[in-house]
Amino acid sequence: MRKTIHIGIVAILFGFTLWSCSTTYTKYSSDIRDGKEFLNEQEYAKAEGAFQDAVNNQRDQASLAFLAITEYRMGNLESAEKLIQEAAQSKTSTLYNIRAFGYRAIILMKRDKAQGLVALKDYISRYEYSYPLPSIKDLKKMVATGAVDEARLEKIIDDEIWWYETEVEQYLSTGTGFYDRLGRDNGGVFH
Repeated sequence: MRKTIHIGIVAILFGFTLWSCSTTYTKYSSDIRDGKEFLNEQEYAKAEGAFQDAVNNQRDQASLAFLAITEYRMGNLESAEKLIQEAAQSKTSTLYNIRAFGYRAIILMKRDKAQGLVALKDYISRYEYSYPLPSIKDLKKMVATGAVDEARLEKIIDDEIWWYETEVEQYLSTGTGFYDRLGRDNGGVFH
């Protein structure tokens, strides 16, 4: 009888834990989705709130990178830099890895050109093997010459991020696109 009660209590606690994790992740996903919509609509205060809620639920590369980008767009460079550095140092490699390293270069370029160039070189080395668009040549030229047009840099990185994330999302949802071809070319192995 006593053993049955203990098993029942453990089962109930386990059930609550699973429910809690599921609810937390659902809230996190909803906050990321809402924040992305607000960010795209340039409603930065609302985006900041959504991404801050996401960070509170799950402090990972994606939530940190999106919050950093929002802070950057709001002109809060110090906060943006701290968040993007934490996102870049995150051990999790996600769909948003390129976003974290791209915006790290953009943000650091505003604060310290030498650090920005190092971060841009790091971004290029990560990006050029993931989904290199022809614009990567423009970024390499910026690093080589040290002449960086910050507005153009941001536009190029935003475009590269959009294409990369769109292709990965397409592959993950439909199994088609650039990464499907890549997997077939590598004997079905997707890297």
